[in-house]
Amino acid sequence: MATQWEYKIVETLVSAGHNGPDQIEEFMAYINELGAQGWELVTDTIIYTKGWQTTQYPVVLFKRPTLHE
Repeated sequence: MATQWEYKIVETLVSAGHNGPDQIEEFMAYINELGAQGWELVTDTIIYTKGWQTTQYPVVLFKRPTLHE
């Protein structure tokens, strides 16, 4: 049987050019916690929304196998 996956999208406003070391360390701790829960980082991207102005949301995508009994 093929592996089935579940996915998690996490918005992040962390950027080395715009945040201090504390925010980056906090985010690293969070994604390490996700890794300990079995989540694997797949990719990062930016989601754009359009309205009266374009907004950018940097996100990271994680996946892990579903836990079927």
